[in-house]
Amino acid sequence: MALGYTDDMGRAGVLPDEFIWAEFVKDNSDRSAACLQANIIEYLNKYSDTFRREYGHKYTEWHGICTSDKLRDSADCIDCRMHPRKRKKQK
Repeated sequence: MALGYTDDMGRAGVLPDEFIWAEFVKDNSDRSAACLQANIIEYLNKYSDTFRREYGHKYTEWHGICTSDKLRDSADCIDCRMHPRKRKKQK
């Protein structure tokens, strides 16, 4: 079971990526795929030794590079490590 996805859902024909996306944009959220990717990167960096070992050197390079056409002034967006404002602060 990862991110709320269960084996029973799989047996019922629900695909993991469809379930995760539906959960991510529920309640009429207008978050983009870039937002989901940023959350996945954060999760992997926090919980995966393999991810940190193989991609840790790239992790900080990803900060501030969101190119989503849905950038906005909401707290979720501005506080995201991928928001371009984060890149400006690092320089």
